[in-house]
Amino acid sequence: SNSFFHLCNIVKNYGYDGVEVFDAKSEVVEHSDSIFRASVTGDAKRKLVNRHIAVSVLNFPKAIESEKDGKEIVEYIEFAALASVKAVIVKFDKIPQNEKLKGILLPAIKVAEQNGVSLLIETSGPLACTEKVLEIINFFGTAVLKVCWNIRETFFNGFFGHFRNKKL
Repeated sequence: SNSFFHLCNIVKNYGYDGVEVFDAKSEVVEHSDSIFRASVTGDAKRKLVNRHIAVSVLNFPKAIESEKDGKEIVEYIEFAALASVKAVIVKFDKIPQNEKLKGILLPAIKVAEQNGVSLLIETSGPLACTEKVLEIINFFGTAVLKVCWNIRETFFNGFFGHFRNKKL
């Protein structure tokens, strides 16, 4: 398969100056020169800087459901910290009750705070409604929790969904 830098060169050739990595774990497995491998991170960072490319964000590749996902999110935050990526995007298909939510996200929040990495909650699914996202952010009360606006989902499902569910 192609190397991580071959993919970055493709990105540069198309005129972009940043990439968003969907699945860092998969990236590490597929490319021996991945920026997420501690043994080559320094070299990888130099090559990206020389190409004027940034890895802007990591995406956690699935919707959060359980504490097992919370442990994997910690790994993604550690990947982000290693590669100097500022944020990890997470999403929910269903919002857990507060205690379960705390069990899932609190360990990741603590690691994010220690490493200067933001945890971005995507406004999709049940969180397309801004009030629901704010409830989660207020529940944890930390500056590392931020929002990744999925404009399409927020507009069509959050905004219009709000009116669809209202009794006239």
